[in-house]
Amino acid sequence: MSYLIFKNNLFDYSVSSDTSASAQVINQTVASVDGTNISFTPTIQSQHIVYDCFFQFNYQPDTNSGLYIELFEDQGSGFSGLGNNFCITELGNNVAFENVSNIKFILPYYNGTRTYELRARTYNDTYETSIHTNSDDKIMYPVVSMYSLL
Repeated sequence: MSYLIFKNNLFDYSVSSDTSASAQVINQTVASVDGTNISFTPTIQSQHIVYDCFFQFNYQPDTNSGLYIELFEDQGSGFSGLGNNFCITELGNNVAFENVSNIKFILPYYNGTRTYELRARTYNDTYETSIHTNSDDKIMYPVVSMYSLL
């Protein structure tokens, strides 16, 4: 399913860039991806809400990388994963790479304010991946936005 986004059907645009985020190594333990947290209250007449996150990652410290990312939601009682339709997998075996990802998830309309964040893990501890940095250890701050669509 696709949606055309024009300025006349985009509402309540909210953006966040966490300049305090630093390099983060993701291993096989599920962890919040620093700087991807955002709270949002949609417009009443909207049909869908978009979560959009832009961040960098690279293969270090291992030469294999298997990054599994899922969108988590907090409706006021703690975060819970949104399941298979809100997951991304990035894999690289025996390759040195850097990647800038732009992940978008389309959420159904809801009432009130909810908070979202990405959480990630790797295949195992020999597939660790660095987030928010390139192979030269330069930091790229994550940018997260949410908006309502008519």
